[in-house]
Amino acid sequence: MTRALFVSLALLLWCPRVEAAPKGLQPIAVTASSTYAGTPATNVVDGNPATVWNAGGFATQWIELDLGRTVALWKIRLLVAQEPSGLTSHSVYVGQDPGNLRLVKTFTGTTSGGQWLEHTGDGLSGDHLGQVRYVRITTTQSPSWVAWSEIEVFQGVEHLGYFASAFDGHGTGDHTAETAAVGANVTWIATAVSTLAGKLAEAKRVGSKAILVLNGQLFSSSPLAPSADWQAQWEQVRRIILDGGYEDTVLAFYPLDEPYHNAWVNNVSDATMRGWLQAMSGRMHADFPSKPVGTILAYPTLTRGLGSAYVSMFDWVGFDCYGPWDNCNGQSMPWYISTLRSWLSPSQRMIAVPEAFRWDAANEDLLAQNLVIGRLNAWHKEVLSDGKYVAVAPFLWPSLDLNANGQAEQGTRDMRWVRERLYQFSRSLLHPEDTQIFPVDAVASASWDWGVPFAATNRDLLDSWAAGGVAPQWIEYDFGGSTQVRRIELVTNQYPSGATVHHIYGAATLGAWSLLGTIQGFTQDQQQLVWTGTANVRWIRVATSQSPSWVAWREIRFFE
Repeated sequence: MTRALFVSLALLLWCPRVEAAPKGLQPIAVTASSTYAGTPATNVVDGNPATVWNAGGFATQWIELDLGRTVALWKIRLLVAQEPSGLTSHSVYVGQDPGNLRLVKTFTGTTSGGQWLEHTGDGLSGDHLGQVRYVRITTTQSPSWVAWSEIEVFQGVEHLGYFASAFDGHGTGDHTAETAAVGANVTWIATAVSTLAGKLAEAKRVGSKAILVLNGQLFSSSPLAPSADWQAQWEQVRRIILDGGYEDTVLAFYPLDEPYHNAWVNNVSDATMRGWLQAMSGRMHADFPSKPVGTILAYPTLTRGLGSAYVSMFDWVGFDCYGPWDNCNGQSMPWYISTLRSWLSPSQRMIAVPEAFRWDAANEDLLAQNLVIGRLNAWHKEVLSDGKYVAVAPFLWPSLDLNANGQAEQGTRDMRWVRERLYQFSRSLLHPEDTQIFPVDAVASASWDWGVPFAATNRDLLDSWAAGGVAPQWIEYDFGGSTQVRRIELVTNQYPSGATVHHIYGAATLGAWSLLGTIQGFTQDQQQLVWTGTANVRWIRVATSQSPSWVAWREIRFFE
């Protein structure tokens, strides 16, 4: 056995055409069963294939990554550091509790140094990666000391953008820069060929990717059918992308919105629509092999039960149903999600389509009716549960400036809060490097008027959660999975000043509360209180047992 391992640079494995470069996650800690001098465990996440972790011994050995918070994983890649070549067996375990990990993959076979091993969890069987905080690789057989050069883990969701926010005819103009500024990294573009280059230039300028919705180029509407010159129109689109240097800007193509619903409305058979879309997606894949082709289905497509054959030509598929989570047009959202999932192959990905706002009177008081915020919370938890989601497409950002009559109404509390929740959604999903942690849901012992729990995490000191009563009262937050919390900042809303006692509890299992700390003393309005420590929890509860005023908080902020 040679103690010094010489690792050659490896060629990347061939990737399927629909795989965009996924987001690699940086663990907060790496531990191992043992370590040979000069080869620390952190070498496996340093991005340098020439450095290695070496256990300094033969199997059985293990190495474990702690991601710091729960993430929906899609892929794990391992770069072998091994000399000599030979038969090996490596088992991949994942989970949220390091004492209770589950086996998702065992690699068994002849391997050699510089070889990549890769596992993608499709969510259809026992290899589903799902919600993960810890990843452990255990080697039970190897001809050499156990070692790895690199271990890479990739989350599922890579893209968030507001469907139709860059469409011609929607809102007051191009909202690409605005939505990029609040965390979106995708803009959806539906426009005439004559203005496509300008829209792509704006997306490129602000660093946003673009999904091109090509209804207008590929289809005529009266009657619905492929445009007589759709191939020529597509050729113009292709030339604009290539000649303008927009290949990296274009993320995906979207040939028709709600295709099968459009077919029924226009008396086109399902088989005919399928044939049209197969021809178009085939042309797109031929011209841009690395670009996905996607669509979003209207909810009746799922209740109609068309099945996998009718979405087989797409790489990314979502559905829209803007109604209550538990009963949207006769079915629950989980029913629609599971139905769509059952139609997809392991390589196909899902688009989540939570609503942002609808123009109708029933939504004028969004928060009081717990409509949009509650549904966004439910979607956030759903997306965190499964790495098969590749993108999130809230419906329409400009509509958050409009009231039920379509009139401008910027700055209303309804709209500010929904936009803030969408901002938190994007920061949580796309920026795991952020130190501030946004919860995915909140409940309280009681709430008064507009003082709902969300008001204490909306980054606005003018809003507050208010229990509407004296102590004891509590407010509780859910982070969606195991999360390391190291700092909590609480800004008081208190009148009059006086002696207060606040207890902070954490739980990894709902209801199994442990006291993390107590803050007590003489406090006054707008005073910041701070808890620091290390808590590995999913839920945090702040319980007030003594206060001279109604119990309320202006802000509660969480940091890892």
